Amino acid sequence: MKRFIMLSILLGIMMIMTPLISVRYERVEGESVQSQTSTDNNVIKVMSSDNGFIKSVDTREYLIGSVAGEMPASYHTEALKAQAVACYTYAKYISSRDAEKLGGADISDDSSVYQSYINESERKEKWGDDFDKNEKIISDAVDAVLFSYLSYDNEPAMTVYHNICSGVTESAENVWGEKVSYLVSVVSAGDKLSPDYQSKTKIALNEFKNILKKNDIEFDDLGKIERFDSGYVKTVKIGEKSISGTAFREMFSLKSADFDVETGEENVVFTCRGNGHFVGMSQYGADYMARQGASFQEILSHYYPGTELKILKN
Repeated sequence: MKRFIMLSILLGIMMIMTPLISVRYERVEGESVQSQTSTDNNVIKVMSSDNGFIKSVDTREYLIGSVAGEMPASYHTEALKAQAVACYTYAKYISSRDAEKLGGADISDDSSVYQSYINESERKEKWGDDFDKNEKIISDAVDAVLFSYLSYDNEPAMTVYHNICSGVTESAENVWGEKVSYLVSVVSAGDKLSPDYQSKTKIALNEFKNILKKNDIEFDDLGKIERFDSGYVKTVKIGEKSISGTAFREMFSLKSADFDVETGEENVVFTCRGNGHFVGMSQYGADYMARQGASFQEILSHYYPGTELKILKN
């Protein structure tokens, strides 16, 4: 996965903007690096982003801590189950590809690059008086799908996910430039109902120009904005230059690359729809599907079409 250096750098930067809601793009389908990690399925070796130390964490505990960091405990249990499968699959996916970089760890807890993991004491601090209730909710969801993962071509799938899309997810090809068979655009009907569906970001015009200048772009005039069918911005024309929507989002730390731009005499205002990179499972969409009666299997099949749900036998 790491052979696509520029793609990894790009999404790594994007993940800093939305640290707990979407995991990083890795190498596309194909060759795997031989893992040097533990073969004990009951343990996941987690590298601390604070000090680089590697700790062996019980798989069940890792999934509880990862789901707790990635999805609200208030979400429907079937959505939480889907999230647990996505987290476990992604950990397995990374463990077979980043062993050398991670010094033998399966995954890092750096949520700006991989996915979140918060330990029990951190969960107690996060939830306070609701710890017992939320811990049970997430533990029950994890127990229901423990050791379940998504496979594609007999390998763990790249189960990236995001917070909210614009009503349609986007393909990995359109966002990161590389095709992944099961990361394609699908309808996500519930996202537009989210209270956080739309957001505005205001930037002073001078700051806007300075940011462009730092990226070797002279502000002349804001031209045509081209979009993919999902609404995700394909390119923004500024003077003679065309900038990808993904790069534009990165430059201005926008919540998504589905945006409108208004330029005034003093400020530039971005109106964004959704939150995240739009690839893979929409977490809000998963919760909506679950509340309409969908099972976690149906949620996963919808957002990762063509993958197969498997259970690891210990």
